[in-house]
Amino acid sequence: MSYQTYDFMDCITAQKEIAPTVYGNLDLDFIPERFYDPLTAGSLLDSDLKRQSPHNTEDEILALFDEELVEFYRQQCLMGDPFADELAAVMMDEMGMQEGKALFHEASMHGVDRVKGAPQAMVDFFRHQERTPEWLDHDVIEGRNDRQRLVIACLFQVILRGGFLGVYENDYASMPMAITGGLSEKGAAKRIKDTTSMVRATVFPGAMRHGAVGYRMACRVRLMHAMVRVNLLRKPDVWDIHKYGVPLPQADTPGPVQYQTYPSALKCLREGREYNEQELADNLYHRYLTHLMGVHDFYAPINSPQKIVDKWEMRFATHRAKRDPERYRPMVKAALNCYLQPNESAWSQLVDHLDRSGAKHYYVNTVGEKPAAEYGVRSNVLNRLAFYAHAGLKFAEYAFVELVGNIPGGRNFRERYADKKLKSYLSDGAFDSMNTDTDASNYRVQEQT
Repeated sequence: MSYQTYDFMDCITAQKEIAPTVYGNLDLDFIPERFYDPLTAGSLLDSDLKRQSPHNTEDEILALFDEELVEFYRQQCLMGDPFADELAAVMMDEMGMQEGKALFHEASMHGVDRVKGAPQAMVDFFRHQERTPEWLDHDVIEGRNDRQRLVIACLFQVILRGGFLGVYENDYASMPMAITGGLSEKGAAKRIKDTTSMVRATVFPGAMRHGAVGYRMACRVRLMHAMVRVNLLRKPDVWDIHKYGVPLPQADTPGPVQYQTYPSALKCLREGREYNEQELADNLYHRYLTHLMGVHDFYAPINSPQKIVDKWEMRFATHRAKRDPERYRPMVKAALNCYLQPNESAWSQLVDHLDRSGAKHYYVNTVGEKPAAEYGVRSNVLNRLAFYAHAGLKFAEYAFVELVGNIPGGRNFRERYADKKLKSYLSDGAFDSMNTDTDASNYRVQEQT
């Protein structure tokens, strides 16, 4: 196999060759409903391009595109993660999940070369995962994570719940979640915890090196997504590929993986400057996370604010968004009501109350009063006060630990505190086993399209 990374423009051909079991006989020569062709479909002012864009006119946006690039974006709606998808199919059809998960965990811990009996699909997957890019500098990433560890440990929880509600804003991207469950508070809590564990896991010391916790988490998430994708593609009565494209496609993966790169690049452009050293380190972190998560190299952050903004603008302009409040209102309710604290102490219950109430303010403030109301979320002065009270507690916690950490001899306390805090919020088994639910038979259909 000649493919070692996702750096090709002809995604459909490559995908069929990498994952023939999944895509070999699948006709992908069509335009899915979710795709918007900016060269032929009409005014870009009617597309889903965010209006905070620095490109102020339709001509400026159109200048970003040519026919080859538009075709690439169409194919991104129909490209999954073929190395992971082929492995998922082999595990489901040939190996059995128990044996497959055991070999997969061993390979993620020790490298695929040390795994006896690994099928070729698993070897190909880990050859892709284990490749060390020439631009990678772990020391820079380590320094960046040292700065971010306490921030993530203390402050991430303030915006977590309210920010997660945004995943239900676009039916085209959210449909896999609607089909695979999450209507109960318990299910919503597990989904939020699993989703956000990636951010937390990757900031531990050395976490993104081969075999470490962040690396293993990335392997698991790729496989979990592939299980969902392959399972849904085999159910045409449930999954409408002509409407939604491939489940969890490359078109959607950059968003959650690179959530900070767009506002950071916009900030640089508005201030008329290039990246500073810390922003370059953030970009390197996200670029390597992009690689570990199986995202196409086209989206990998680079050291040009303008080019990063342009790529995000292209995504906004070519991928439609559609809100479906009736479908997602129960999921929003479950996400708002679920319990996310690591224990049930009186203090945790107080923080949870502030978090649930304050999340409504954050969500409404992010999407607007009318759109939020359509999903059953309204904010009042009590919600606003709860948000700022929750934020105040977390900032006070962060400031105290940071202050102690700057006292001679206090660094060990800061590191231990951040380590314990992060671990308390990680999904079960992140350090010791592969408990993420990758069994395709467990992705039950909750509702049909």
